[in-house]
Amino acid sequence: MAIGDVDLRQFDRAVRRMIKGGADVRPALRKVRPAFRKDQREHMKNQESSTGGKWPKLAAATRAKRLKKGQFQFFTKRGKLKKSAKRKLDRVLSAKLNAGAKIKIHAREINFRARPSWAGVHQKGGVVGRGSRVPKREFLWVSDPFLKVMAQRIAEHLIAAGEKRRLS
Repeated sequence: MAIGDVDLRQFDRAVRRMIKGGADVRPALRKVRPAFRKDQREHMKNQESSTGGKWPKLAAATRAKRLKKGQFQFFTKRGKLKKSAKRKLDRVLSAKLNAGAKIKIHAREINFRARPSWAGVHQKGGVVGRGSRVPKREFLWVSDPFLKVMAQRIAEHLIAAGEKRRLS
């Protein structure tokens, strides 16, 4: 009969380093910040909610009000609506919303919020101003592809901690 010993001390130390590295995943979360911003821009561009549905269109009164303002050259010389003007009229939420998103990274979580005071009513829907109803247009949510990227970065961080190296 043959008896062999296996020394697991190195493995045990690597697991301990991984556990210690898992207590603070800030380096991994900092790496996903650009991917998060891209994910949010895509939601705005595609005007889609977390359930996969499209946002409700702007009210006819809102479109008419924007046309009346005359901020842009909306019409061609023949009086037809330009394609670029149509995009601007149909834009439900402004880019300020995404640009104003604040991302705060903690040891074990990532928090994000939209800074404009009116962001909440677009996220949840509700009544504003003089009784105008704003339909729910969920814009601040995390998609599955982004979650995969984040999980990959955290796994890389834990492996790097186990191997006694920094996440590059």
